[in-house]
Amino acid sequence: MDSFHSMFTDIVNVHKPETIHLESLDFILEENFKRDYNIGFKFLELLAKRNDKLLFIPTRSLKQILVIKENICLVWELIERISFRSKPLWKISFFTEIDSALIKNEHIDMILEIFREIENLKFMSLDWVERYLNFDYELYDKILTIVTERNREPNVKIGLQIHYFEKTFKMLSKNMPLIQEAYLQQVKIDSHFDYNKNGLFRIIEMNPGFLKDYFDYFYFSDDIEFTERKADWGFIWEIEGMGPVFSEIFKCINEKNIFSGFSSHFLNNFFSNLKEDKKAKANEFLFELLKANYKDIRIVNLIVNIARYARKEIYENILLLYISLNQAPDVFGKIWWRGNGGEYNGGDISGEIEANDWKKILSIIERSEHGTNLIPIKKVIKDRIYSCLRFAESEKTNLFLDR
Repeated sequence: MDSFHSMFTDIVNVHKPETIHLESLDFILEENFKRDYNIGFKFLELLAKRNDKLLFIPTRSLKQILVIKENICLVWELIERISFRSKPLWKISFFTEIDSALIKNEHIDMILEIFREIENLKFMSLDWVERYLNFDYELYDKILTIVTERNREPNVKIGLQIHYFEKTFKMLSKNMPLIQEAYLQQVKIDSHFDYNKNGLFRIIEMNPGFLKDYFDYFYFSDDIEFTERKADWGFIWEIEGMGPVFSEIFKCINEKNIFSGFSSHFLNNFFSNLKEDKKAKANEFLFELLKANYKDIRIVNLIVNIARYARKEIYENILLLYISLNQAPDVFGKIWWRGNGGEYNGGDISGEIEANDWKKILSIIERSEHGTNLIPIKKVIKDRIYSCLRFAESEKTNLFLDR
């Protein structure tokens, strides 16, 4: 048995402890238990004593034997008396695989103690805990409390499974301060936590203001880098009462970042891939935001950027609404109605492309009911078109001379 373990350890050391190797070892351990419990138990003890190299965690092999009361006592005593690196994970496996008929009320305190022992762990699944709720319906809350308290300690990072809040929210109490702190901790530990935002959706459904807390913690602070530039945030429009909260976030993002006008702004993530019945709600938000902030060029530029990328179907309405609110030509000229610059291929005549963009903008303005009040703005656009076409001629000349 010692020689087999040494040989297996050597193989793992060469190839690294891949899952397939450890699963094979679990199969071997299971077969030993089937043939001779005593041999299997000695092998289990050996694996515990030499666990620091293998990082092996028994699963199906424990399931094979944790169906008899005597075995439960022996296995738990074995885990407790040996000090080894994966000890808390063996305990979790013990309570995961134990036969449901043998679960006792005394196991609750033993489970909670595991989470007081763990130092660092990611992607910890707690699906198995549901079996114990009949003995303590607050068990998920108690575990989350311990994990949250532990994560406040320096050098401790206990990461829960990616979909933890999505799966367990209905089984947690409505202790929102605890849930919110725990959620922020988990995202900080792993930026992929709750990547589809279903857990966050559950939380802000109960407390819309938490979305602002989330952005304060990650986007507006220098605590960690906010890494979700391409995340899908369109789900916020499915929640009532988000308008005032998101308006505040919108303005804070505007104040924090100086937007150059190139490409798509981060805020487009809130307006992309919307369900059909939520588009009107998002569009109305932009219209109302424009009405309230049409004098703020930076906010107007963000709204226009969203209308150019995520909400293209309302671009004309945004333009017409703006010129109904403000006909000042100098301010109009500072807004990136066609973006700021552009990407062109080698043979493109950028001046012609930009001139055509301005012609389209002019054709939209021609449909406005404000007539003579827009003459100064129309002059700004016509001057841009003229300037672009002159530049286009110089581009053509340079292309000809380069041939």
